Amino acid sequence: VIHHHGFWTSVFATTGRIVGMYNIASSLFFEEQSVSTEDDEHSAVDGDYLTAALGSGTVVLVKNHGAVVVGESLAVATIKALMLEKAAHYHIEAERIGGTELGENETRRLKEAFHQYFLPEMWAAHMRRVRRSDPELFAEVSAAAPF
Repeated sequence: VIHHHGFWTSVFATTGRIVGMYNIASSLFFEEQSVSTEDDEHSAVDGDYLTAALGSGTVVLVKNHGAVVVGESLAVATIKALMLEKAAHYHIEAERIGGTELGENETRRLKEAFHQYFLPEMWAAHMRRVRRSDPELFAEVSAAAPF
């Protein structure tokens, strides 16, 4: 579970809507998003309220706050949180110029491909990048570490 306040995600969360399918990266979140808003009885960030809002999805946009992203592993949740930030940015910019969303069939096809190919490879790609850019970060980690 990752709770984050990425700039674009937080800006978009002010709308109280889910992120639209304006870019192929957005397909990761197709039919997996919900919104949590504050009302007279609940705080938008109350744990039980967030859990109920999440349901079987993987993303809860918390109005005027940020987002909660869940995944079957830390790696998947992290990549999804990073991609949600990009998807929110794409949505804001595309909507500003009158862009249109992907069609449902294309979005479903892309979602399947992203889950099959993109998610498993992105964690490894980011870890390779960090190892190159900051090798001393891993100086204390044994060679047997899973990442």
